[in-house]
Amino acid sequence: MSLCFLVCLGMATSLSAAVVLNWNGDYGTGPLQTGTVSQPDASTLVYRYSWTAAKTPVSGYTGLPVYGAFEAYQPGGEPELSRYSIGRSDGESRFTLGQHTKGGTSRGLVFFKKEDFYPDPDSALSFDASSSLRITFSAFSTPADRLGKAAVYARIGDQWAWYLSSGQITGTANLTITDLGSKLWGEWTLTEDSVLLPALPSSYTVAGGLFDEIGAFGFYYQSTSESGSYVLVNRLELDARITVIPEPGICYLLLAAGVSFVGLRKLTQKRRSATLLSRKIHFS
Repeated sequence: MSLCFLVCLGMATSLSAAVVLNWNGDYGTGPLQTGTVSQPDASTLVYRYSWTAAKTPVSGYTGLPVYGAFEAYQPGGEPELSRYSIGRSDGESRFTLGQHTKGGTSRGLVFFKKEDFYPDPDSALSFDASSSLRITFSAFSTPADRLGKAAVYARIGDQWAWYLSSGQITGTANLTITDLGSKLWGEWTLTEDSVLLPALPSSYTVAGGLFDEIGAFGFYYQSTSESGSYVLVNRLELDARITVIPEPGICYLLLAAGVSFVGLRKLTQKRRSATLLSRKIHFS
């Protein structure tokens, strides 16, 4: 670990939690881009996950860049991926995700990247007792086996990974989680090589306070129904702790100044010692 990094780390300033993302308004409408589509078998279609390729509508939408991965499964039939879009209801934009006319299972991930919703390269986001989140799942297909969770892409040490919240909703409701620093999360092994979305975490044992940095925030959903499997989401809000880290150039300047000061002090002490020694020799 470099001395400069330690200097910057020591100078970092943590602020109390603040709203860093609030996707809740009229941002227009438009179909999401498909990206890479895979069909592992006749019953399954997948919009592949990508960290770099956004699924933002090409036109008609003015909100944050949208990223994600979607999967549709219809046993013995032909799954559809045609109803993945940003629509509008009561003057607010909302995500429309899933199979509206066909039965089966739809599941997926939607997320926003920190570099887009809080584009300050000198600030890191993390969770503490004052952090919270809210996601409004405004509709699921009915009747259905349904589920909604929060999702974060986070760093612990030098390892980045996706995590899903232990807190969840199983129907139309607000998913509200407070004290994110103590709430438990489960690692979700989604990577660029994933074709199918991974199974849900088998355990939730990672406290949110262990995340050193948050790189993305969003939601996971799944819905199974005989007549259509979909979800509508019209609000995402995140409060997180902000840590301001000085630019490396400033740290280097301060470090250089510190080294120069120490060097000057040592030189002064050395000269002073030499002067005292010469005086001592002179008067002996």
